[in-house]
Amino acid sequence: MKKGFVSIIIPNYNCEKYLIGCLNSIECQTYKKIEVIIVDDGSNDESLDIINSYKKESKYEVITVFQFNQNAAVARNRGIDVSNGEYLFFLDSDDELYAPNVIEKMVSFIDKYDLLLCNYEIVDDENMKIKSYLVEDNLLKYPGVYKYARNSPVPSNKLYKSLIVRDNSIYFSNVRIGQDLNFYLKYLAVCKSVVSYDFMSYKYRILDNSITRKKNLNFLDIYNCFDGVKKFYFNNNIGELYDKYIINVSLEHYHQQFSKIVNFKQRNIKKFVYFFFKFCFVDCKKNSINKDNYYKYNVRLFILKMVLHKLGILSFVKKKK
Repeated sequence: MKKGFVSIIIPNYNCEKYLIGCLNSIECQTYKKIEVIIVDDGSNDESLDIINSYKKESKYEVITVFQFNQNAAVARNRGIDVSNGEYLFFLDSDDELYAPNVIEKMVSFIDKYDLLLCNYEIVDDENMKIKSYLVEDNLLKYPGVYKYARNSPVPSNKLYKSLIVRDNSIYFSNVRIGQDLNFYLKYLAVCKSVVSYDFMSYKYRILDNSITRKKNLNFLDIYNCFDGVKKFYFNNNIGELYDKYIINVSLEHYHQQFSKIVNFKQRNIKKFVYFFFKFCFVDCKKNSINKDNYYKYNVRLFILKMVLHKLGILSFVKKKK
């Protein structure tokens, strides 16, 4: 492991339109100890030419990995395996670091903490600002690291420690939704301290063709996401912390995903989705041992959404919003 080095891991699949901007935002960084790991997931556009050119011209050490198309989770895990840095930073190929001093700031502020969280800016396809995400606006009244359990799971506003990831065999779960969430919540289980710093780390680009925005049933994998987290907690003999804190976070994600039921017209699919999330809801209520205000709010909101769906007006309410 290279002391002080940051391994920036970039999964890429057919992202020629944004890849140059992503790599340029790394190349202009003021921090010197960086290795760039690009894992191409079977691209068939001009990405490979861009990657090979960048590898030749970059001021940083660039490691390239090429694999047949699998997904971002597999690509990131390959990146972890070949990384050499003390810190891990995950950046998607359609996103960009916010400023030239981002990595330098992150390394200086993580200090003796196990995890650093930062703010980020959400932008559209044309790089225009939609809104800002602030860590401090999304804290829970939970002790220690769990006050951050509700925070956005996006990978690029975080600096992880490689040793903790490796010693605890933390990898991105191969689920169709919630890969970042799964990784983040497992890391929280084994880290001892988290710090947040009030500066923008990167620009998170929202694309219309994102897998999380497509009208399919992939969002049902949110259950597998949390099931993997639950197993990780119980395997580490801290299952009571999952039932006390994380299960309440899962409840929020379940009712958020349940809202996607309005995207479907087929009655049989709606019925399946309804009873799927009803099972998730009942399971959360049965196993949660922390009935705090956060839990109660999510229970009420979940029930309200299910009632509105039964009345046939959930989609109307969402459109009015």
